[in-house]
Amino acid sequence: MAELWLNIPQAVVLEATGDLERAIGLVETNPQRLIMRATLMLPPLGKVPLEADASEEEKQLALRELREKIEPQHSNRPYDVCLRRVHSKLSAGVTTKGRRAPNLPLEIIDPAEFLYLELDGVIAVNPRTRETILYDLLVSVREPSEGKSEDSFHREFFSAPRKPDTRGEARKRARPVSDRDLRAWYEARVAELTVSGEAPSGDADWEAAKRQFPERITRNRVRDLREQLASRKWLKQGRRAPGTTS
Repeated sequence: MAELWLNIPQAVVLEATGDLERAIGLVETNPQRLIMRATLMLPPLGKVPLEADASEEEKQLALRELREKIEPQHSNRPYDVCLRRVHSKLSAGVTTKGRRAPNLPLEIIDPAEFLYLELDGVIAVNPRTRETILYDLLVSVREPSEGKSEDSFHREFFSAPRKPDTRGEARKRARPVSDRDLRAWYEARVAELTVSGEAPSGDADWEAAKRQFPERITRNRVRDLREQLASRKWLKQGRRAPGTTS
């Protein structure tokens, strides 16, 4: 099967409709307009019958009725529901490319990274700080080969990578450490090392966090805690601790 690459809103349309041609046909350079167009291609949250020759009063009544239907379903908007499904598939191992910065080349993204990120338009962000982590995300899909039915294609268009990474599988099984547990650990670390007079670098903090929470923590979260809780003496430590890696 031929491999294609779709941006996130295109992948949402494909997830919702199973129509590859419709997804590919969603072309727009502005990310916000891209989302708006994708939203319009999905089924509406509600409908209210209205005659073509309805009066202005009947139109206003229909609009009020439509709002009453839609409002309780705000969190179940089709685009948001399908976006969550796409996010789950990226975390589960769907081949995805992105940029670490706007001008950097595209690279394959480790599925485990999506456990800690939130999709937003064509990018992925830190859900707590809203900092952009990945740019210009593209999702791999495969066209149905000759003789395959649309149903078969719909089941396999987000197929897993052909060469699974066992280390990645272990990461997917590991649940991210909670903010409360991570903060409690770091506060205890600050207290212990302050008593001993040590002032570890950011790299030393990162290595300690990886030992404490294998495969369950990101460097950004440790860096954020260091900025919030570490003493000024610690923050001046810019050198890397002996024997550590970035």
